[in-house]
Amino acid sequence: MALIDIQNVSKIYQMGDDPKNIFTALDKVSLSIDKGEYVAIIGPSGSGKSTLLQIIGLLDPPTSGSYKMVGYETTELSDNQVTHLRAQKIGFVFQMFNLLSRVSAKDNTLLPMIYQKGRVDHVRVEKVLAQLGMQDHMHHTPSQLSGGQQQRVAIARALVNQPEIILADEPTGNLPQKQAVEIIEELERLHREEDITLLIITHSPELAARADRVVEIVDGKIVKDQIQHTYRNRKQAESPTEVKFKDRFNIRLWMQTTKMALQTMLRNRIRTFLTMLGIIIGVFSVISMLAIGEGAKKNVEHELRRLGSNLFRVNSQWPKIKGSARQKRTITRLNAKDLHALRQLVQSNPYLKDFAATYEGKGTATFEGYSYSTKIIGVSPSYERLRGNYPSHGRFFNEQENENQERVCVIGQTVYKQLFKNQENPIGRSIKIENRNFRVVGLLPSNGTSWGGDVDDVVYVPVETAVHRIFGEDFYTFFYIQAKDELAIKPAIKEVETLLRSRHGMSKGMSDDFAIKNYGEMKDTVDQVSGTMLKLILIVALISLIVGGIGIMNIMLVSVTERTREIGVRKAIGAKSRDILNQFLVESVLIGLVGGLVGVVIAFIAGFVLRSAMGWEIVFKPYGVIVAFLFSLFVGVFFGLYPARKAAKLSPIKALRYE
Repeated sequence: MALIDIQNVSKIYQMGDDPKNIFTALDKVSLSIDKGEYVAIIGPSGSGKSTLLQIIGLLDPPTSGSYKMVGYETTELSDNQVTHLRAQKIGFVFQMFNLLSRVSAKDNTLLPMIYQKGRVDHVRVEKVLAQLGMQDHMHHTPSQLSGGQQQRVAIARALVNQPEIILADEPTGNLPQKQAVEIIEELERLHREEDITLLIITHSPELAARADRVVEIVDGKIVKDQIQHTYRNRKQAESPTEVKFKDRFNIRLWMQTTKMALQTMLRNRIRTFLTMLGIIIGVFSVISMLAIGEGAKKNVEHELRRLGSNLFRVNSQWPKIKGSARQKRTITRLNAKDLHALRQLVQSNPYLKDFAATYEGKGTATFEGYSYSTKIIGVSPSYERLRGNYPSHGRFFNEQENENQERVCVIGQTVYKQLFKNQENPIGRSIKIENRNFRVVGLLPSNGTSWGGDVDDVVYVPVETAVHRIFGEDFYTFFYIQAKDELAIKPAIKEVETLLRSRHGMSKGMSDDFAIKNYGEMKDTVDQVSGTMLKLILIVALISLIVGGIGIMNIMLVSVTERTREIGVRKAIGAKSRDILNQFLVESVLIGLVGGLVGVVIAFIAGFVLRSAMGWEIVFKPYGVIVAFLFSLFVGVFFGLYPARKAAKLSPIKALRYE
């Protein structure tokens, strides 16, 4: 059985879009080549000899006819089966060398081994290079090699998988005479010693004369097929070597693919970084915005916990009138009788636990020539428990001091820093509030900022002192009331409503002249708003990731165009379409993953800086990091898939012809 058996093969190309405008490169060519032959194919330019070699090399399918290699009808094989057959049986030596430009001689040589076996036999690679005199140039790139040395690397690459057929397309066409002779002698040595079938395309009569057999093609037809020398055919009677068409998952091939993808990225560091930049910014935005949002939410929750989820607040308001708009509006402010009635209700009602009255105003505090305008808030002593305002130094005023309207006060950190410039101990010192002497009995710890501004910019005095001795009023601003627990808050509110409506003489047709704010409900509202804001922040940040993904797709498409010839070389030496797809897909996924990792690191660094320099509450949640990282992986896969598929679908011969 012949190693190569071609019967009535034609190859017709359509020129342009007109189906009638065709060119016949091969016209019913028949050719049979046995194992171990040395054949030279000659003919004028454009005669079809390169087309014949491409069909023999399984780079280009025939338009019609039959082509059998080692008994397999190649026209009936799938793309993957054709690739397996080409990888196991054929080694190519190209006229233009077709070496990967930024890869060393050794790495160029071992490529076919990666695609066929998924592993590298370094001993075999180095042995083949040494046989060709390249032992001292294994780590040189093609730009560091002469033309002859590059051709030797191309031969080594063709031999590394021990193929049965070597196809050489003008192997000496671009070499000086001396180097040309050396290369052809090397090919002839391999033909003799390893019984390799050697097919050479040449224009040189001298080179054709060295072959055992000469096939001449003119205008797509074989016009001459002459045996010049007897050739050894030691294995002609033997069965052809088995071809393995099974396609199994190979973890070693995946590892090599990942390694090649990393090498490609490192060779284009700047472009890779710029491509990653969109992913980096996107991941940084997602994690940072979520962390800042979670920090803000934590601040709000802290403030609400300080207020108490079982706490509600009562204040006066104008009642809404039902019926005639001419009805006179009346309002009874929260007064001392209301205070007394609430105190009795708290003591007797099972739903109520505690309460405090407050009066809020503004005033000027003075100490030793320093004056500061601040909030003056009169509060009941129980306010300390209700709001968690425990002094860091000194104490809070007591009920007796409140009833006696004593001039004592507790100051916040901002007031302390404005009045006590020398940072002396304020406890026991006297300050003036609205030109009245007040003794400082307590200093509050720093609580930062809240919804209403600076929480530390405040002076607390007994509520009776504030109402009667500072502001001269007969009403209170707020009543803070604490229920027994969160379950008791609704009935507690109902009890307070009933009491105040009765005391204020509210008719059935009028709404309350007081308003109640439930801090438990406020927490639910804040949670809802925070959740909505976090979702919006996440969507905006994810949009930046999508923009980064579009950048990946753009660069990968450019990369496919730039590396079209490289794709053709890889396919010619044994890479399946899936291998090409995997390589480009792995590159885009690595860009997404590395970009995501860098974005995570930068987000944590930025969070640390903001927390240290500006005192912001930054809370990094694991789900934020995981979501951002997984989305960067998804972006790499999604936006890298189309360029990878485009690369995988390229025809090897069209890719090799790409300029």
